[in-house]
Amino acid sequence: MPKYFNKVIESLKEMKDSNGEIRLSNQASLVLLCLAFLWWIYHLRIFFTGQVAIVADANSYYEHFKFFIDQLAAGVYPLWDPIRGTGVPNEFFLRRIGSFNPLYLLILILTKCGLSFIHAYLAFLAFYYFLGIMGFYKLAQQFFKDNSFALTAALLLMFSSLISILFRSFAIVLFVPGVWFFYFFSAFFQTPKKHYFAGMTFCSMIILTTYLPFYFLTMLILFLLGLCFFYPSLINEGSRRCLDFVNKNRLLSFVCAICLAISLLPGWQLFQELKGGALVLPGRHYSVESSNALEVASQSVAVGGIPAAAVFEQIFSDWRTLNIGRVYIPLFAYILLLLGMFNTVNRRLLLLAFVGMGIYLISLYDATPIYGFLYRHVFYFKYFRNFQLFLWIVIFPLFILFGVEQLRLFLAQPRDNPKRQYFWLGQVILIHLGVGIYLLARQDTLLSVLISVLLSLIYFITFIIDRPIAKRPWVKISLLVLMIVLPSTDVFRYLSQNAIKLRDYVAAGQYSYDAPYHDFNFLAFTDEYVEQFVARENAQLKSGVVSTNAPWGVYYDTQYYYQLYRHLPLSVLYRYIQHRLVLYDDVQEIDEDDNGYKKIEEAFRNNQNMAFVPRGRLQNPSPAAISPRPMFDAIQENSERLQVASYDVNSLRLKTHFDTPKFLVYNDSFHQKWRASINGQKVKVVRANIAFKGLWVPAGEATVYFRFGSFTDDGFNYVLLLIFYGVGLWLVLLWRKDAQEKTS
Repeated sequence: MPKYFNKVIESLKEMKDSNGEIRLSNQASLVLLCLAFLWWIYHLRIFFTGQVAIVADANSYYEHFKFFIDQLAAGVYPLWDPIRGTGVPNEFFLRRIGSFNPLYLLILILTKCGLSFIHAYLAFLAFYYFLGIMGFYKLAQQFFKDNSFALTAALLLMFSSLISILFRSFAIVLFVPGVWFFYFFSAFFQTPKKHYFAGMTFCSMIILTTYLPFYFLTMLILFLLGLCFFYPSLINEGSRRCLDFVNKNRLLSFVCAICLAISLLPGWQLFQELKGGALVLPGRHYSVESSNALEVASQSVAVGGIPAAAVFEQIFSDWRTLNIGRVYIPLFAYILLLLGMFNTVNRRLLLLAFVGMGIYLISLYDATPIYGFLYRHVFYFKYFRNFQLFLWIVIFPLFILFGVEQLRLFLAQPRDNPKRQYFWLGQVILIHLGVGIYLLARQDTLLSVLISVLLSLIYFITFIIDRPIAKRPWVKISLLVLMIVLPSTDVFRYLSQNAIKLRDYVAAGQYSYDAPYHDFNFLAFTDEYVEQFVARENAQLKSGVVSTNAPWGVYYDTQYYYQLYRHLPLSVLYRYIQHRLVLYDDVQEIDEDDNGYKKIEEAFRNNQNMAFVPRGRLQNPSPAAISPRPMFDAIQENSERLQVASYDVNSLRLKTHFDTPKFLVYNDSFHQKWRASINGQKVKVVRANIAFKGLWVPAGEATVYFRFGSFTDDGFNYVLLLIFYGVGLWLVLLWRKDAQEKTS
């Protein structure tokens, strides 16, 4: 390690300034980037010590991660989620996070080292964010072929409000593999190497196993179109090099193609399952006439997208009011944009503008005809929404690259003509003077922001006048870092103050998966919760508020439970599903119409000793076994009659000893993949009481076993985990090998 730092110090001493371009070694820029990240962590420490609440979509993603990691730690791949609603297949949530990503093991390792899950998760978010910044640095390095410009771009992105999406959105899950893919793609297109090819494959695999990877696909298509428009010769040359690489490395190419094909399977399985109608997403699907629950209605700018007015209002708002989810990019990026007004336009700028404006126009939804056309004619636009995420994962980075390219062009201007030198000097002074006057006129500008404008002015003047101090590259590097980092840390101080604190958050300490759920609970929730829910429902009804059993009251559940939810008063439904295991002595067939739901409601309201199954599914034992008891038997705890022998999220094993046959209803959602056996013999799971699992259990001692999915399903997911971990390790080894060959 000391040798490495000595090498870095030497590289800092050897920096040279040639034609305005600061030559900064890769080692030195990486050290500066790491130091800046430590500074970033320090000033945002309140976020990573668990004092700030995780809100909005980030809240549910925290729960997805916790549920997944907790189950892996217990040796279970979670195919079923018994906590959400009355139980749902978990594949939808696993696809949202991309459960095969090997880097998620870091959370498990940190928890095994003694960290609480919340702190392990926050540490992972910080690491993953830095990994994304590193990917952006490497991409900018490929783009500019200069480490100083790459460092500038990375610092601008690091100290933007991109940080805030960690605590409000799931965009970081899309951003990190996406930015690394574009780095590997750009590097491979220019110089085909094995580790670049493996890197593209690995990032693509992660993206394909996340929930609907259409954000990335849209970006990639626009980028390729831009290359075809502005770099046709580069496309021809790069394509030829890529084909030559594939021909020379057929085995590698074949393995990567197989891995990509395998990574498509989880998403395809989810698509087919949701297409069948057994699962519903009414909150996003209620106005769509389609059998696939993933499909969404045509979006409106009123409920999403990137409204132009809102973005510009946030950009020029009072930075002291900055909060999670608000737009902030260091002021230096806007100065670069203004300085570029007199630059010549090159193809790089046109490419960045083409992709950025294309994404922006699509994200305006119905404000332009573009989205409507794509929704009607491009199939995948019917399956994703929340286009405002493009602002963070695409437009932010592209805007920064655009600004830094303007900086590169400005610094590349010839300085041998005195008249031109005076022109650039006047331009710099006027722009900075105008920005300074505007900021002073606002009367809410932070002092650090004004200082950054002054530092920017000094930075450009030292370049133009070419004084001796300008020949010391460390001066320019110091100015560059200070003008980005100094105001941002001041702004982040207000961001920390304004963020919702965990102690003030309505759900503080009440994330669903923070509560103990590994053991089987005979009661899904307490009597107090039911009473509170009933009181809240009655208050809503009296006040005229829309009933909670509107379509958006259920986000994701089985079709059968959703129908029960829609037809029954929630007070009646929740009193019933409070009990996880219920025993009946009689079963009756029922039609699933209004009359049938009335019978169900009456039975639930009066705790009747009568279960209901769909017509044609009646499997009663002999009439002699029927008991005259008027009320069902809700199991409250283990007893000699019924004991929970084992339990995990995918299965339940019961030991029973009944005097007479009993119809057991497990108030966990029915799904066709549930299997059951009694004393080792397979039995059919019947859909009971519209939405739940039921079966007849014989008198005497018996072992009843419920399991979701098959051992083949388990095996398939474990094999996929091994493949992803293997490809990730393979990428590291190939990268190391190529680096060693380059050094030698």
